[in-house]
Amino acid sequence: MSIMLKNKNTIVLIGVLAVLVVVYLIVQLTDSKSRSKSFHETLVDINKEEVSRIEINGKESNTVLKGGPDNWEVEISNGVTKPAKLSSVTNFLSSLETIEPSRIASRSKDKWMDFQVDSSGTRVKIFEGNKEALDIILGRFGVEGQRSFYTYVRLADENDTYVANNFMSMSISSSPDGFRMNEVFQLSKDSLTTIAFNYPDSAFTINKSESGRWIIEGQPVDSSNMAKYLNGLRNVTNKNFDDGSFNTEILDVTYMFNNRDNIQVSMDQDGTIKSSENEVEQFNDEALREKLFKGKSYFF
Repeated sequence: MSIMLKNKNTIVLIGVLAVLVVVYLIVQLTDSKSRSKSFHETLVDINKEEVSRIEINGKESNTVLKGGPDNWEVEISNGVTKPAKLSSVTNFLSSLETIEPSRIASRSKDKWMDFQVDSSGTRVKIFEGNKEALDIILGRFGVEGQRSFYTYVRLADENDTYVANNFMSMSISSSPDGFRMNEVFQLSKDSLTTIAFNYPDSAFTINKSESGRWIIEGQPVDSSNMAKYLNGLRNVTNKNFDDGSFNTEILDVTYMFNNRDNIQVSMDQDGTIKSSENEVEQFNDEALREKLFKGKSYFF
């Protein structure tokens, strides 16, 4: 009798366990289907080689980029375009690809303003040919602790607001200037042999002697000021673009080398600067003028 009872209990336990397993599988399957319908594990799925147009609409400015994958143009105003800096476009697309949703912050439109995923956010549209591959709004940036940061994001045609960990919305520029050719010039001071300044009222040349010292008309220059000047020439960039015409040149400086062509930087009467190293852009910036055009007295 006891044996029969024990067998009966065993059968009951096995039956209960089987029911629990079935229930567990049903719950897991249902939850998985529900999650796949309501939570996008991937928000950005683009092919950078196929991207042909980028539209960035920010609070203060808008940007349109056309071309790809190796040649891009940026619209600066009323359909006027300039060649875009390839690395800036590539970095932009790569930054978008780092967006990975960690959780849903809200499913309500009422929270869009709080998370700045409404019209106050930055809206980015990516096109591959004529196909819209992405339409996303980058919202408020936040920080947790000292090293953790996140950004609220939302697909434009959905209500859900996501938290994208380790994505910095501030790294996304909505200004055309962020994609223009901003290099004035780059040089290696080791191969530089001569600097010739040509000013309206004076002209002077700085030469590197065989001993490596810099001299003006046989006189050694101040080594500290000379080092400061040369260090500022390694990678000269500027984003104060001037889209006007270049008028009468009033001064220039020419950098000469032992292993490459000269670099000439000129300035016109309006303070506009152009460089032989950048054929598509001009600049107008007081700090740039101060950096490049020094008087003879500076070097003594």
